Amino acid sequence: MGSDGALQHCDYTTKFIEFLKGLENADADAELLIVDDTFGFWELTLVQGVEKIDHIITAHQAIFDQLRATGARIRSL
Repeated sequence: MGSDGALQHCDYTTKFIEFLKGLENADADAELLIVDDTFGFWELTLVQGVEKIDHIITAHQAIFDQLRATGARIRSL
């Protein structure tokens, strides 16, 4: 999932959140595996140091909120 160079826009936010909600509400058992460098957020920000993670979470709060909600419902590895 890419984002613009300013780290303010993720091209697939809406579709990814819809996908996560689908997993969260699935009747069958579901697992979510996020591997490798799925998110390119780390490379696309000029913020340095420990502030980088806070900047990324703030810029993409909806994604992280939905990951938390989905993770509470499904098994994660």
